[in-house]
Amino acid sequence: MIVRTWRWLFPTRSLSLELHADLSHTVDALRSRIASRGLRTLFHEGMVGRVDETGLSVRYQRSWSHNDFSPVFIGRFATVNGRLCLVGEFQARRGTRVFLGFWIAFVFLWWIGAFVGTIASTTPGIPWPIVLIVPPAMMAFAIGLCRVGHWFAESDVGRIESGLRDAVAAGSAFASRAS
Repeated sequence: MIVRTWRWLFPTRSLSLELHADLSHTVDALRSRIASRGLRTLFHEGMVGRVDETGLSVRYQRSWSHNDFSPVFIGRFATVNGRLCLVGEFQARRGTRVFLGFWIAFVFLWWIGAFVGTIASTTPGIPWPIVLIVPPAMMAFAIGLCRVGHWFAESDVGRIESGLRDAVAAGSAFASRAS
């Protein structure tokens, strides 16, 4: 149940692209289309991330905006059935997953403590409506925020995938220029 809920909250999608050129030319083509992370990407619209011969980590950046719930493509270069491919998946950022997991765990533990404290207390303590309603509402708010943020960023997956496909296809153009 928890795993299914986590996968609903942070869906992933796999992507595999066969390379049309050798690794170095494909990496050069990817680097030409992916901006390095930094302050200057505040004004950049397009793919932002890290690319090297081992793999890449890419997100889509809009000018003057940032959505921590937007997906990141984490990929690596691997040989699949004798062909060199870029293999990876779109997933939520690690920091977002850790923060939301921490938030839900903290609220759940606080809820248990408040419930036990209210039952064991001989004085009026925390009112029952607060004990029963506030913690689930806090968790629901965080989950709702996550789902809305993911909904706003759904188009980013298509943009990143399209950019990666174009860069992989352009790898052969980089190879022909180098020859």
